Amino acid sequence: MRLLVPFLFLWILTSCGSSSGSSKAYVNPHAQAHAQMHQELYQEELNKEITRQLEKISGTYSGNLPCSDCEGIKFELVLKPDLSYSSKAEYVGKSQDPIVKEGSYAVNENGKIKLDQNTGNLQFFQAEENKLKVLDKNGYAIPGELGEKYFLRYTGN
Repeated sequence: MRLLVPFLFLWILTSCGSSSGSSKAYVNPHAQAHAQMHQELYQEELNKEITRQLEKISGTYSGNLPCSDCEGIKFELVLKPDLSYSSKAEYVGKSQDPIVKEGSYAVNENGKIKLDQNTGNLQFFQAEENKLKVLDKNGYAIPGELGEKYFLRYTGN
C-alpha cells in the first residue's frame, strides 16, 4: 500500500500534463471562416468610423493667435481626410513672408491632432465643435484666460 499511493500520485501527475504534439486540436474550417468573416466586417466598420471622424474634422481652420514678440499670428490650417495638411503662419509686424508647411497628421481617440513636423507651439490641436483648440508644445491645453485666445475657427472645406 505504501508504494501504491506514490505510484498513483506520479501516474496522475504525468497523465494530466499536456502531451507535446501527440494530439492536434481539431479546427472546424466553417468556424474558422466564420470568425474571419466577422473580423473582416469589424475592420470594415472600424474603417467607416475612422473615415467619418476624419471627414468630420477635415476642412480649413483659421484664426489670429497671440504672439509674444509680434502683433499676432494669422494662422490657417487645412486638414484633409487623407491625413495630410497644409498650414500657413504669418507673423504680423515681424515678417512679410508667411511660413507654409505641408505634411501629415495623426488623430488619437480623444480627438487630439498632432502635425508631423515640429512647428513649435503650433503642432498640437484638440478638435472641438467647429473649431480647433491650439495646445502647447507638449500637447496640453494652455491654462487660464490666455488659453481662451488660442482657437482656430472652422471656415469651410
